[in-house]
Amino acid sequence: MENKRIVITRTGALSSLGMTKNDFWNNLKAGRSGVNQISSFNTEDSLSRYAYEIKDFDANQWLGKKGLRNIDRSTRLLLAAITIELTDILSQIDESFSPGLVVGTAFGSVKSIHDFFLSALEDGVLYVKPMEFPNIVINSPASHANIRFLINHLSATISNGYTSSLEAIFYAYYNIVNDMSDALIVGSLEELCFESFSGFQKIGLLSTEKNCTPFNPHSNGTLLGEGVSLLVLDSLEHARSRNEEILAEIKGFGSYFSGSDENGVEESITLALENACLQPDDISCIYSGANGIYESDVKEARAIKKIFGKCETAIPVTAIKSMIGECYGASGGLLSVAAVNSILEGIIPPSMTGSRYDLPGELNIVDQEFIKTDIEHVLVNSYGCGNNASLILSKWKE
Repeated sequence: MENKRIVITRTGALSSLGMTKNDFWNNLKAGRSGVNQISSFNTEDSLSRYAYEIKDFDANQWLGKKGLRNIDRSTRLLLAAITIELTDILSQIDESFSPGLVVGTAFGSVKSIHDFFLSALEDGVLYVKPMEFPNIVINSPASHANIRFLINHLSATISNGYTSSLEAIFYAYYNIVNDMSDALIVGSLEELCFESFSGFQKIGLLSTEKNCTPFNPHSNGTLLGEGVSLLVLDSLEHARSRNEEILAEIKGFGSYFSGSDENGVEESITLALENACLQPDDISCIYSGANGIYESDVKEARAIKKIFGKCETAIPVTAIKSMIGECYGASGGLLSVAAVNSILEGIIPPSMTGSRYDLPGELNIVDQEFIKTDIEHVLVNSYGCGNNASLILSKWKE
């Protein structure tokens, strides 16, 4: 990428594994799954009844009661995550520190959108509730966050299906590289609701089993998850001026739309390596986008084998969606937060798929227990419905 160096100075995660980034990371290392029976809507008539749902979420605990009456669940999740992880730096907003906010999401507040327009159709437009209208645009969560936390710089919402959160990271990177911003909060968001669940079920993508099992030839689909990720991106100069600890550096990015072309993952990885000026041997581990939909898992396996198959040693691959589910537009962000922790601790969390693998070309999958190793560069993959994105995060070096 360009000569200007962009670093990550803060991270955050809210998921089925817990309310904080520490809960998220510690449970990943331990191989704990966040799967449970869905409780937020009725699944009696569904073949699939499990998901990686955030249980017992009480927004009042983190946000107080004031001003929440007309704010929906997806927005509450984002506001809670920012409050938990970033309150200290947001309290310092002034002329020298004025971050913007970029949020990646595929569906946004899809339940609010559905309910509002259903009410208009059934009852007539004169009977919809005006106070619910602000929730029906996809940038509603980001807008509420801007208002609540007095974020008055750049505000953007990126919606590009499975790759939304990685595209949001690159969008923020591009803004900082081109001197349009000094620092940006990059979030990703996806909520579990009946509307998205029903959509995945109707096109036959949901598993009838209790677990999401990436790279498993016996898997009959994926299971949905939900969550929020947060990354604070700074230019190197700006991070130093704020005396912020540098956690990792953004090294390269690749994005490729493939349509029906199964080489899309391969192309996005190749572009990311070229962008980062790295060779396949330089990558220390791969955070796979595999989610239990075997046909797409196989495509990634083939791409990894083709690009990295000639490396001196087989590069470790982990598939943490086995523990957090398919969080759709938020998945890439959550994988990126985990990748930053891998760089800091030298630990690659396991893939809890519980089976032997039958893939075109054997992969070095981290299975059942984490491994400890020195990590220089991590590749994060996200793909689906023709969109493919790859991100390379690197250990910070002067």
